[in-house]
Amino acid sequence: MTEGDDHYRALEVAPQATRQEIHAAWRFQLVAFHPDRFRDPGQRRRAEEITKRANAAWQVLGDPERR
Repeated sequence: MTEGDDHYRALEVAPQATRQEIHAAWRFQLVAFHPDRFRDPGQRRRAEEITKRANAAWQVLGDPERR
């Protein structure tokens, strides 16, 4: 598995997804897993990890030259 595969997996999109589909998946991840939504420390840490991965994926997949 390559780093690119990790980005697609983080956002749960296919490699052939459009930029709009990728953006929608990124926004969903941010809303659903925003750390402020969780009070339990373990859940909050997990949400922070998911958010970080989603942001890293968007930085790459949201840029047509880096994708």
